[in-house]
Amino acid sequence: MPSGHTLSASLVWPFIAKTLGTTWAWATAATLVLLVSISRVYLGVHFVSDVGAAWVIGGGFLWCFHKLDQKLSNRLNTWSTRRLLFSTAGATAVLLFLGLGVRTAIDGIVDPPTWSEFSRNARDLSGLFRSGGEFFGAACGAIMAGRWACFEMRGPLWKRVVTYG
Repeated sequence: MPSGHTLSASLVWPFIAKTLGTTWAWATAATLVLLVSISRVYLGVHFVSDVGAAWVIGGGFLWCFHKLDQKLSNRLNTWSTRRLLFSTAGATAVLLFLGLGVRTAIDGIVDPPTWSEFSRNARDLSGLFRSGGEFFGAACGAIMAGRWACFEMRGPLWKRVVTYG
């Protein structure tokens, strides 16, 4: 709980639709989120409540992003690249320490015997460190691409097609 696939779909596709701003993009996003949601219940890997929780959480994240995006972007654009990268490392460390804290807090709790088949790897920390590394790498990549990579092309369509090719 919640469905990770549905949560991802309910974040990514509406974000892309908002960026594109067209009716067909919104229709496609809604269709894809609905299909992913239905597939999770159909395959029996999630309950309808898991899918609904993912929609609520995804909607909350999108709302927060919509409210904070411009303010936060303006503020972060005043920071140096070094400060941004160190802040990213700090945020990653906080996430890792929070994960380790949760793991330590539940260390003494014994899983019910009925969970034994499913909880074999539930307390493995490799997922925490993998996610932390993914966050750090994606954030650093976004910072460096935003500062040093120029992906906007202007000019006549034929020049853009040739440049892309």
